[in-house]
Parts: sequence; C-alpha cells; structure tokens
Amino acid sequence: KEVSETEIENLRKEHDLPDRFIFYPAQFWPHKNQLNLVKALAILKEKGITVPTGFVGSKREEWGAFQKISEFIKTRGMEADVKFLGYVSNNEMSVLYRAATALAMPTFLGPTNIPVYEAWFMECPVLYSDIRGPREQAGDAAILFDPYKPESIASAIEKIWLNEPLRKELIAKGQ
Repeated sequence: KEVSETEIENLRKEHDLPDRFIFYPAQFWPHKNQLNLVKALAILKEKGITVPTGFVGSKREEWGAFQKISEFIKTRGMEADVKFLGYVSNNEMSVLYRAATALAMPTFLGPTNIPVYEAWFMECPVLYSDIRGPREQAGDAAILFDPYKPESIASAIEKIWLNEPLRKELIAKGQ
C-alpha cells in the first residue's frame, strides 16, 4: 500500500501522464466498454474540460474493440488526452491507483470486479457502472453512472474532476 512520491513521479515520466488523470485497467473487450468511456471524454472536451486518461491492458484484437477506440480517439483529435499503457507490473498498478484522480470502470458486467477493491485499498476514488452487481458492491463508496450512456459517464467524471471534497469523501468511504 505504501507508494512514494518518487515512484509516482517516475511512473508519470515513464508513461507521460500529467498530475491529474483517470484510468481504467481492463482488456480491450467489448463488455469492458472503453468506447463509451472515450465518448464521455469527448463530451467533456466539447465542454472545455479535458480529462487525461490512461488505459491499462493488452491491445489484443480478438473483437476489434481496441481498433474502434483508437479510431474514435483519432477522429476526435484526442490522441494527446488518452494514453495506452499496455501491460504494467503489479507494482506499477499500485502506483497508478495512488496517483490517479479516479478509477473509471464502465463495465457492462458484474457482480463484483477486483479493480474496485484495489482502488479502494489504494485510496483511489471509484466511478462505476450503475448495474446489478456493481451497484451492490459499491454502495455509497462510488459515483454510479449508466454505462450505456456516455452522457452519464461524462457527468460522473465531471463531478469527481471538479470536486476535490467529493473525491476525498469517496476515498474515505472506500476505506
């Protein structure tokens, strides 16, 4: 659980991450729903709110999800806003959770997902799908959103991005 400022700075430099970012650790499979997350980021960008985001997971093309996400990002001119970190070590995952402004997890499946527990353990607030399973897992320790609606995801991101007291409240509830 202990992560030093040096580890955070080294990770930021290695992956070209800014001081504030959200992230999502998941393979690029359709049910992980990264596409609606990047659509939400585009909605925020149109409002003048740029939210840098890091994706952790291999870029295997079994279902074409990574290609769709990449194409969407390119058509919206968001290449500088979204980083694909690929596979990272367990230690790097701990540092990512600690350094991130929030974990955003727009999955279409539950009932429980391990990254949410990891985020809470590492004092990272959680943005999570409001569907059966994840809803019960999170209780009031996450901001819930409709994973089928990019506007709902964007609203959740905006809340945590612009409200540091809410972020701290969610960290406490996650503990």
